[in-house]
Amino acid sequence: MNHPDTTILLKIVDLPFYRNYFLSLAKSITLSAYKRKMSPEALLQEPKTADYQELCQELFPSEVILVLSQQSKNESVLLKDELSLVTGYSEKRLQEFSTGRWCARNALKQLGHKPVSILKNDKGAPIWPQGFAGSISHCKGMYGAAVANTRRYRSLGFDVEHLQTRSQEKAIVKYICTEKELERLCLLSGKNLIKESRAIFSIKESFYKCLAPLVQKYFGFKYAQVQINWSREEFTLEIVKDITTEFISGMRFNGKAKLINQHVFTGMCLPQT
Repeated sequence: MNHPDTTILLKIVDLPFYRNYFLSLAKSITLSAYKRKMSPEALLQEPKTADYQELCQELFPSEVILVLSQQSKNESVLLKDELSLVTGYSEKRLQEFSTGRWCARNALKQLGHKPVSILKNDKGAPIWPQGFAGSISHCKGMYGAAVANTRRYRSLGFDVEHLQTRSQEKAIVKYICTEKELERLCLLSGKNLIKESRAIFSIKESFYKCLAPLVQKYFGFKYAQVQINWSREEFTLEIVKDITTEFISGMRFNGKAKLINQHVFTGMCLPQT
């Protein structure tokens, strides 16, 4: 489930995207293990799913299972109860739903759970099997799901965004960012602005996915503000407006953010206290 405001943002964005996407490999891609597997020429090419998978495991503690896919799936991977949910879906939406469920089921399998239908609630969020928490995300060329046992984690959030140029990037930025975030972004331009603004959006999506199952209410993008440390691939998110009596202004949360080729990946989790 994406943040509800995401549907509004999609209306703001012009559909024809510029195709001159910039190629910016993440620092982590130059890890020695990665270099051993790929030649210098290959480093300039799109990483394979296995490479994304290895690099993105660092988004979460080892107890959280993350499964990624660059290849879309069709309805053949869905279970009977799930098929009833996709009636009337467009081909694109069907691929997103099917591949997300495929990733989620594979993550659950690694945690020892048998194949099970992952339905959705009235807000569109996945309904996870008892004893498990998870998060599903998808964007251009990438699908993924993160799952954990609730004995260790109350909830978690995962998001991936594509670094495509949007003709109304500044309009989107004003919609999702606090004043402090806008001040910081005003100093950026071009690909640096796209990277930072898309990362802020992704982090707030992960935050919403993480908290929504716990608070059972809507809250906007501007209820929190983000600070990213790219050299450490970490972020800090601070609530700036009370969400509930438990999640109040001033609370801070830490998470991970990775830039890999044309994608930004973000993740965070809430451990059991």
